[in-house]
Amino acid sequence: MTKLTIDDKEYDTDSFSEEQNQILSTINLGNNAEAITNHIYQCVKAVQQMKVGELKETLKDTEDDK
Repeated sequence: MTKLTIDDKEYDTDSFSEEQNQILSTINLGNNAEAITNHIYQCVKAVQQMKVGELKETLKDTEDDK
């Protein structure tokens, strides 16, 4: 028996119709896609920050040579 809570009300998904299960499946798919997209965004952001740091270091070295 799987429980689902929406707006503080609990539902038993075992009694869901086929249509309700399809809607729930789409919601779950969307939640998973959102989590993956957010993870990708965080990874890209971290790499960008790292590369800005690397660039700053190389620019610092260039300024020291002057």
